[in-house]
Amino acid sequence: MKNSFYHIFRNLCLIVIISSQINVQAQNSEEEITKLVNSINFGVPASPAFELLPETPSQVTHLVTPKDFSSNVTNFFNGTKLRSGVAFDFRPGAYLVGSLDEYSENKFKQILWRSVISLGTVAVSEDSDDAFVSAGLRLSIIDNGDPRGDKGYIQRLEHDYNSAIRSYGAPPLGLTTEQMEHYISGRSVAAGKTIKNVRDEFTANNWNAFKVDAGLAYMLRSKSSDVNKDSLNYDRWGMWMATGVPIGKRIQITAAGKLSWVSADSLDQETNRRLFGIRGKYLVSENIGVSVEGARTWSYYNEMDELDEAWNHIAILLEFKVPFIGGWLGLAYGGDTSRREDPDATFSFNYSTYLDRLIKK
Repeated sequence: MKNSFYHIFRNLCLIVIISSQINVQAQNSEEEITKLVNSINFGVPASPAFELLPETPSQVTHLVTPKDFSSNVTNFFNGTKLRSGVAFDFRPGAYLVGSLDEYSENKFKQILWRSVISLGTVAVSEDSDDAFVSAGLRLSIIDNGDPRGDKGYIQRLEHDYNSAIRSYGAPPLGLTTEQMEHYISGRSVAAGKTIKNVRDEFTANNWNAFKVDAGLAYMLRSKSSDVNKDSLNYDRWGMWMATGVPIGKRIQITAAGKLSWVSADSLDQETNRRLFGIRGKYLVSENIGVSVEGARTWSYYNEMDELDEAWNHIAILLEFKVPFIGGWLGLAYGGDTSRREDPDATFSFNYSTYLDRLIKK
């Protein structure tokens, strides 16, 4: 394992050394660190609408059923215009999987429950009124950390909950209505603490369980953010696959690959793009985390091969808890190699303090 990590880290360092001049700077910016680490979006699972959007939407609402979605869909619009920076994830098969017993025994129902349809919008750029509208489908083909599909976990939840209720004892006779409400509330709190312990233990043991996801995404460009049919033009579509592999209980290796095809109006416009990346996440302890990721992107122009180009991305983050500030200190290094569309891209060092850790289970 040590040799494997050594080779990964060595190769990532070589990318930095041979790709471009290194620019080292210190910035007290959590936003820069977050952008650096999340720019490729290796997370498994991931919101499928985000896979083709150039920027992560600023507002995300996770929904369970189509009914939830229909009640929130109006948030996409501001009168007759699209509102940028909005995204919804919802599970259309939430009511179609039956009981927990049926779910745990049927792989198809597990995929159906975990599958997500997503819609998102984002502004094309700060100086443009146009907006991108993207729709995506994520199929969670394998998820060994799915708690709904783990019979042993479900049975332990039921057993420990019932045991907590019984151990709390029966209510004394002659309680007033107010006293009975207080008793029921106390019993629920006690049982809830027991359940939380079970859930926390399950998460600790399964956060990096083996996963395989696949997805499709389709994106339109809306002229002046208008919703009329004549203002919507196909921009690109793509497919992606990602997998997460555990190494022990503290390390997760995630690999992702994406293909996208772009609508081009002229020969000097990009027609397709490919990406492959790998990320290693190491939760050293409850107070220390390390994330190392690298990726390569290829951009192609069908009729003008001389415009084809490729660039690299790297991000290394070390974060640790600092009790006396009540938060975390993050030290990050990385960035992208320069390319035609971004000739000033470089690698830099950033640091920041923040309340919630970025490298999570």
